[in-house]
Amino acid sequence: MRDERTTRDGFRPAHARAAGCLAWLLVGFILFQAEVGRCASDARLLGQSAAAQLMQKKLYAEAARLLETDIRGVDEAEIGPQLLMLGECYYLQGQYGEARPWFLKAFQNLPYGKNKIVVQYRLAALAYRLSDTAEALKLTDAFVKEFPNDIRSGRLLILKMQLLAQGGAGAEPDVDAVRNQIAMGGGKYGAAISVAADKVLTDYYLANGYEEKAVNGYLGIVNNFRQAQVQFAQEKRAVPVDLEEAHDYAAMQLGMISIRAKREAEATKWLESVRFNTESVWKARL
Repeated sequence: MRDERTTRDGFRPAHARAAGCLAWLLVGFILFQAEVGRCASDARLLGQSAAAQLMQKKLYAEAARLLETDIRGVDEAEIGPQLLMLGECYYLQGQYGEARPWFLKAFQNLPYGKNKIVVQYRLAALAYRLSDTAEALKLTDAFVKEFPNDIRSGRLLILKMQLLAQGGAGAEPDVDAVRNQIAMGGGKYGAAISVAADKVLTDYYLANGYEEKAVNGYLGIVNNFRQAQVQFAQEKRAVPVDLEEAHDYAAMQLGMISIRAKREAEATKWLESVRFNTESVWKARL
């Protein structure tokens, strides 16, 4: 993941491009970082095996080498969990092309159950990572249809929004439709997903010259962030840094828009609410 400080700057003329970079940082958290903990759970499929212990220590390359040695010559029908773990090892190293064949083998050899569902999700996510557009959309629609209340459906819908947004101004109905699909879930995907969806939509509006709609999007990000704070507090977890930075970016943009409109009191309110990211706080106080 790139350092967001090299790509995000609310004062640059290329602010739309910077906004897009921020969106990918946020989506990266939603899709990738949130799944690292799940990997340790999957590793327990093999109990306290050496490979499982390596994965729990995030030594994925070493675990992959050990697993590939262990399964050599073994009937794949007997090693579905190991095939899944191999896919996870490569996925969590960002080696998506190497991960995909292992997940496909796992899908073919695992019985139906939560581990096979993990594979279905991974294959959809990998299709986005590998720019396999048709496959990504097909697998996303299938996963969301089969598991409409699963938070992973929300993550895939975020990626679908990001993909559709690349279609420019003409893609607005499709992008809006996916955002509405998330909203109609009534919060079942959690506040973090709502923040991410608002961020993708707002970046889309900003990139295509719809400032009024972008303002509404920024307001949504700020409001959903407040809900996310409550959610994470109830779960006794720290609010992810990426969500804090999305809040600060939205507040900064609202402040700058207010300055351009010569609404000084409103601008002050928004700029003073920038408080999480050190660089953003410094800029907001200029």
